[in-house]
Amino acid sequence: MTGPPLSVFIVAGEESGDALGAGLMQSLRDRLGGEVRFAGVGGARMTALGLASLFPMEEISLHGFTAVLAKIPRILALIRKTAAAAGAPDPDRR
Repeated sequence: MTGPPLSVFIVAGEESGDALGAGLMQSLRDRLGGEVRFAGVGGARMTALGLASLFPMEEISLHGFTAVLAKIPRILALIRKTAAAAGAPDPDRR
C-alpha cells in the first residue's frame, strides 16, 4: 500500500467482539500489505495489535441489569466520547 496509512475506527464491547475485532485487524493488515491505523474501543487482543483504545473495553462490559443501572451516567459519557471520536476527521471514509 502506498500513501498515508488507512485509518479505521472499530469498537468491541466484550471478549468475543475483541477476538473478532483482532482477527479483522490482522486480516486488514495482511490483505492491504501495509500499515493500518486503528482507533476506537477494544480489549487486550485488539490493543496488542495496535488499537488506540479510547478507554478500557471492560468499562462497558457489564453483566446484569443492576450493574448497568449503577453505571448509566458513565456509560452515556463513554457513548458520547466514542461517537465524537468516530465522527472526527481521522478515520478514512473510502
